[in-house]
Amino acid sequence: ATAGFGDPAAAARIGRACRALGVAPAPGPALAALIDVLAPTGTGGPREAAEMRARLAALVRADHAAGRVVTAAGWILSETEAALCATLDRAGEA
Repeated sequence: ATAGFGDPAAAARIGRACRALGVAPAPGPALAALIDVLAPTGTGGPREAAEMRARLAALVRADHAAGRVVTAAGWILSETEAALCATLDRAGEA
């Protein structure tokens, strides 16, 4: 399962732990690129949600396969997950 993404508050708490370790929230260009990869391609609905989950899962698997991981708050996260969680935490500060 992807770290806390079903629960934005939990993801933000994990993100806070990531930020405490120095993980930066996804910067504008990186976040825009990630959104491009994850963004739905049509009008929405369960099929697109499944497509987005599959795309995120592929990014997470690639990070783990390449050893791009962060351990925070008891979670072993891909760098993609850590950056997304850190971004959610930062968004909560706005």
